[in-house]
Amino acid sequence: MDVHQPDNVELRRDYLSALGSIRKWKTFFLILTVACLAAHMAAWGAVRFGMIEPARTNLLSDETRPAATTQKAALDKKQSEQAWNLIRVGLPTTEFVGRMAGLLLCVSMLVAVLIGLAGRLPAAGYVRGFYWSLIVMAMLLPWERLAPMAARVPGVFVDATSLEAPPVELGLPKTPSSMETLAAALRFLGYPAVAIAFLFIANNGFHRSLRAAEAKPGASIPMRVV
Repeated sequence: MDVHQPDNVELRRDYLSALGSIRKWKTFFLILTVACLAAHMAAWGAVRFGMIEPARTNLLSDETRPAATTQKAALDKKQSEQAWNLIRVGLPTTEFVGRMAGLLLCVSMLVAVLIGLAGRLPAAGYVRGFYWSLIVMAMLLPWERLAPMAARVPGVFVDATSLEAPPVELGLPKTPSSMETLAAALRFLGYPAVAIAFLFIANNGFHRSLRAAEAKPGASIPMRVV
């Protein structure tokens, strides 16, 4: 029997313990990023389907308002304004939190790659997960703000300004075409959904390598040389 086997087993279990800590933080950052993306999708859906009215709909003067405005309508307007103010504060906050969580997720995946390679553990899933998380991080960047003069590549997160875009022309409500509706749905719902799918692909690669490492002999069974 190899006299260095106990040391190798203990060292391997130490590497696995470190990967277990990374797994917990990785899961936390993953959930946080997904929650922020889902919040932006829900905000767009609430505005798009009329559950919340942006502030632009309240810019009419009192003279142009109907004379039969009731107290209930005024209360609904106040509640809508409060909900819109919550969105205006929540969107940039969740954008910042989501972007930082995505960055820390990338760092966690990179550290897992280094530990897997240093411990001679199965690391293919860690590498795959790192690159998928890197792609998501690229999607989270605000490219439309970083390169305003170039071709506008939209980021995943929704800007409150884009939700305030007036849908009316000459005082008449605009009926969007089916292509415009499809493009908006792909931009504000499909794009974040793709980022979420990539996050779960990265997570699956991480757990695949972790399960393979835990299944190796001596990973969790203490061994002694008599």
